Amino acid sequence: MPHSIVAIITKDKIDKERAQYYDLVLFSENKFTIIGLSGSHSEYWAKKLKIYDDYSDFFGYPDGVFVNITVKMTEDIGIKKFALVATDYFGGFGTQAGRIFENGNEIFLDGYNDKEPLFKGTSINDALKYIGVKRGKKSDEFDTINLSKYRSFEKYYIKYDNE
Repeated sequence: MPHSIVAIITKDKIDKERAQYYDLVLFSENKFTIIGLSGSHSEYWAKKLKIYDDYSDFFGYPDGVFVNITVKMTEDIGIKKFALVATDYFGGFGTQAGRIFENGNEIFLDGYNDKEPLFKGTSINDALKYIGVKRGKKSDEFDTINLSKYRSFEKYYIKYDNE
């Protein structure tokens, strides 16, 4: 079963009314909020807010998002510190990355990889650790907030596929 997600992870309090305005899907896991994202949703809002740019920083595959609209939405819903994570796995093979943002600026940790444009960043676990996720005795940061149970967020954003 594939695991292909792009998501915002934060411990910050979210303005749920503003999140609803953006039609964002929120999940709660161990005191952290996971906001599932979608490429079609990201493109819709980038165009609606007139910050769409074909050359924008794009993160994740196959359902990646525009980083600039993601940062704009997080600021608007009250998030100051978050990890932006992406996975693309099938049958145990694939790739993943995490990026960290604080007060609208990207934070670069040692080992930041910019060789894979769609998955540039650090490891997801390092990004989650930076925002305060503490690993368990028998689990890493990824599993501590149950990210493995979220396989895809596409079904929540189908209405944006033809926008």
